[in-house]
Amino acid sequence: MKVKELQYPVVNPFLFYGKIVKWQFRPSLTSMKNSYAYRFTVFFENGEKKEYQRSGFKTKKAAEAAKEETIVALDSKTFVPFNIETKDFFEFWLYYYMIDERHIAYNTYYTYRNIIYNYIFKALDINKTKKKITSLTEKDFKKLEQYIDSKGKSNSLKRTALSVMSRALQYAQSRQCISINPAENFQKYHKIQKRRSNKKTKKREVVILTLEQCTLLIDTCKANFSELYIPLLFAMTAGLRISEVAGLRYKDVNFEDKTITVHGQIGSTLDRKGKEEQMATQQYIAPKTLASERTVYIPQFLCTEILNQHKKYKRLSEIVPDFYDLDYISCQPNGKPITKRRIRSCYNKLLLLCDLPKMHFHDLRHTYATLLDDAGISEKLISNMLGHVRQSFTQKTYVDKSAIPCDLTSTLCNIAPKLLTTTK
Repeated sequence: MKVKELQYPVVNPFLFYGKIVKWQFRPSLTSMKNSYAYRFTVFFENGEKKEYQRSGFKTKKAAEAAKEETIVALDSKTFVPFNIETKDFFEFWLYYYMIDERHIAYNTYYTYRNIIYNYIFKALDINKTKKKITSLTEKDFKKLEQYIDSKGKSNSLKRTALSVMSRALQYAQSRQCISINPAENFQKYHKIQKRRSNKKTKKREVVILTLEQCTLLIDTCKANFSELYIPLLFAMTAGLRISEVAGLRYKDVNFEDKTITVHGQIGSTLDRKGKEEQMATQQYIAPKTLASERTVYIPQFLCTEILNQHKKYKRLSEIVPDFYDLDYISCQPNGKPITKRRIRSCYNKLLLLCDLPKMHFHDLRHTYATLLDDAGISEKLISNMLGHVRQSFTQKTYVDKSAIPCDLTSTLCNIAPKLLTTTK
């Protein structure tokens, strides 16, 4: 399969100058024909400088007052040195900031790109009007919302689009491309409330399994879908995401402490690394968020199953030609990490065999959380294990991580025997 290379657009070179680091004014005003002017030089992060002249003032007093206003703007970082086109800035933000500096994931890039080119640019008619970013106002957020509504798109996409526009403009303000972020006066567009309409949209219901259903699922899986067995256990007894399950390696397991540590996940890189080996979508990448990098406590029986899986891994590495020794626990016979598509395919067949309702693999994380909640584990602790702890939440409610091993180990040891009937 031929993969299209990522191409960076050409944008206004002034965007690469960076922030203003210092400035210097000429000590005296410049006298011109029937008017006065003042001149100053601005120096940027990349070493470049630009000279400015403000003229047309009828009196010295007016020129001095304008000069003071410019000094205040420079000091408060509200001075805008360049008038950048909106198209140039959004492309710079996506490619040269979000990709090069923030290292966003492959899927995030395509989501943002779709929103910028197919919704923001079209809603504001950017390509025709050559609209400057300094001319954006609160009304442009309303235009974006109305455009998305006219296309019959979901509130979820609308929230994402408005959030992308707001974040980009927040960065524009930090780079002094705009003096005021128009999103600040329209916070309500970031939190779109559900509105009544004739067209009701159904929200997917999360399915939570009972303890008996969990037991049925695990027993049936072990008997009929051996390649899904370990991924299923990681989801149900450790609350891992499907991409984290696929990316877990043997070196991430601490058998003495009975823990697994999530350092990353399986996904795609923007440079499509691995396409020659047909592994472009099976690269080991950074976790979803900072909070996603976490240590999770697991029951003893899962440690035993991982050791049994490792024996199979060693045998395969000895007998399979050109084996990929990548250390993945959930791997294909050739050593490559199991694909998310394969996990979902086997999982859907397993649900049919168990006569269980159709549900997403991700719902197993909710089942895991519910089991812990029913066992009396606090919401703070559950959020920590799921990798959902936000910085603000952590600061507000202090989590004593030293208490986690005792609480979770004992809880999982109590739950584990109830989940298993055939696994000893």
